Amino acid sequence: MVSDLTSDALVAGLLVAIMAGMAALLNGQFHFRARLEHFLRDREARVRLLTDNIADIVIVIDRKGCLQYVSPSVAAVLGMEENAFLGRACLEMVHEDDREKIAGASRRLKEAGACPSVRFRMQRSGGETIWLECRFKMAGYSSGRKPEIVGVLRDVTRQQRLEQELSSANLRLAQLATTDGLTRLANRRSFDAFLREAYARYPVLSVLLIDIDHFKGFNDALGHQAGDRCLQQIAQTIGSATAETGGFSARYGGEEFAVVLPGVAEAKAVKVADAIRLLVSRLSIDHPRSPRKRVTISVGVAEKSATTESELALTREADIALYQAKEHGRDCTVASSTLVPGSLELASLVPAISDVG
Repeated sequence: MVSDLTSDALVAGLLVAIMAGMAALLNGQFHFRARLEHFLRDREARVRLLTDNIADIVIVIDRKGCLQYVSPSVAAVLGMEENAFLGRACLEMVHEDDREKIAGASRRLKEAGACPSVRFRMQRSGGETIWLECRFKMAGYSSGRKPEIVGVLRDVTRQQRLEQELSSANLRLAQLATTDGLTRLANRRSFDAFLREAYARYPVLSVLLIDIDHFKGFNDALGHQAGDRCLQQIAQTIGSATAETGGFSARYGGEEFAVVLPGVAEAKAVKVADAIRLLVSRLSIDHPRSPRKRVTISVGVAEKSATTESELALTREADIALYQAKEHGRDCTVASSTLVPGSLELASLVPAISDVG
């Protein structure tokens, strides 16, 4: 009888211990679940806090390109509530010229670890066009769930404008570095670079050197401001005439100009030179110190030949021909091929053309 009671007591004690253990285990599980739920609620609150308050726009796109989620920050950036975007294809709201860039970025998502970035334009609710920069990433997903694309968009309109202004400023600086400030033609450095490249590329090439006749007397009589206006008028005439021939015109220095005619032989180059002389004459710019009483020019022409050693030698031949044009009374064109070898050697000893006047 005693042994039976003892056995019952042991069984009862064991059951109590098991029940106490299970109660403790359940209590631990309840506490763990409570902590987990608190953690998840806290994390969700933090995520919502971020998505609701950051300036960037967070979007979620399905594989068909339709928006599944848009953060509330879209209202501040685009002036529309997030519900206006949900379910719509993201490309239909992008500027039509930028849609291919978005499509290209999405194709790159197939690469492992890809996180492409792209800039594009969209319109605000009021019609204003702004620039956005978006970084895409393929979101991780659990088994059985369709993959989605997460994007973070940032308003970069101000940055884009600053970059465009900087690019324009750099372009202007580059133009200033290669352009003569007074005449707006290419400067001497640009001429040298163009001639060097053209000489190496073209088997047929002609160079014109042009000088305004009696220009020192023009300045002395009418002043340097009138001289500058004269240079500008003649530069515009030379530039327009040269553009029609596919040539390159530059201010060579002082009152001298130069023209490169790639692929043009001497005979045609002389016709171009005479046409420019005629156009300058038709400007009818008064010149009180000139025998002709109007501004005229002299032109020297030289063609690249088998005996021409370099582009510098070609320019020198045109320079000598120009000197001979001034020796023959000015307001004329002289081709280098018409000069005898002896005259070339003699002309090489004369002072620079700018000293002749």
